[in-house]
Amino acid sequence: MKAGLEKDKAAFLIIVGGLSSGKKVFLACEGGYRESKESWSGVLRDLMARGLTFGKMTIANGHLGIWSALSEIHPTGKEQRCCNHKIRNILDCFPKRLRAEASEQLRLVPYAETLKECTELRDKFVSRYQKEYPKTIKKLGAYDDILLVPEGSLGTSSDNECS
Repeated sequence: MKAGLEKDKAAFLIIVGGLSSGKKVFLACEGGYRESKESWSGVLRDLMARGLTFGKMTIANGHLGIWSALSEIHPTGKEQRCCNHKIRNILDCFPKRLRAEASEQLRLVPYAETLKECTELRDKFVSRYQKEYPKTIKKLGAYDDILLVPEGSLGTSSDNECS
């Protein structure tokens, strides 16, 4: 989230941890400069100094600053881009009257148990909207590497990168 009216806008750098129990824990909220590598590195180093042990995987948005910082601070960690950001981007391409319907269908894809089920749900979505909204469906295809990662699997950075 960006804040401020100045020329050099600050960003809120927020980290929420997910425990194996499913519980979410708020870990950090600090101001930084435009979500830069340096800003994220500072937040991550502060968490390490307070005793944080990094988990197996980080899920985050597409801003390069956090990925650059993590590649140095936690190089063995796996990465996955946040599918919710991509789903919202796709839903924004639909007329408002169809967004709720499309959302119900599309949000099922990354929560499927298997890759086969993910693919089947995606294909069903594509067949429903391909004819009327081909540009939107083309955009969906660009996100396959993010959306077609079954819940509970750990993607790798090469498996899950996108623009």
